[in-house]
Amino acid sequence: MNKILLLFFLIASFQLIGQEENKRFCKIYLKSGEVIETMLGKRKGKHFIHNDLLGSKPQKVAITSIDFVVMSDAEGTLEKLRFLSVKGKRKIQTLHIVSLGSLELYKSQGSKKQNNSEVFYVKRKGDNAVSCLEGTEDNKKNILLEFAKDCPKLKEKINSEKYSVSKDIFATVKLFNIYCASK
Repeated sequence: MNKILLLFFLIASFQLIGQEENKRFCKIYLKSGEVIETMLGKRKGKHFIHNDLLGSKPQKVAITSIDFVVMSDAEGTLEKLRFLSVKGKRKIQTLHIVSLGSLELYKSQGSKKQNNSEVFYVKRKGDNAVSCLEGTEDNKKNILLEFAKDCPKLKEKINSEKYSVSKDIFATVKLFNIYCASK
């Protein structure tokens, strides 16, 4: 009898330890202004599924009604995510927020085909879709030049021989938001 109780206690302990590892903070900011605080969350198709407590029934929120989500990863680092359309593509992407301002910068982890490299996206504040900065360096520059068409200082920087979108994207977005943003 004691062995059965000990075995039951050990199994219950391992289940609790496993559940503790899955507890991840998640805060969902809806476009309506409402905030949902929850423990677990993940995107599944056109919905964001979340649980208020371990073992509770999952609840769905349409990703189109979400402004952004803040959640901790396995190491406890906070991630800010948005669900946005990409120009020229039908699927909505889950993107990490890198920088917000008049020109917003996002990134996603690339596919295995892209050697898991980061892929960057930009959009003007208020736009519904992001532009993907992928392809050749010239293609990336052309996309950025569209955003900088009314900003001579930034156009000059992007057109310079030394400029590399991959290396200079953070500085470019900062420069745009400081010098080129519509006031």
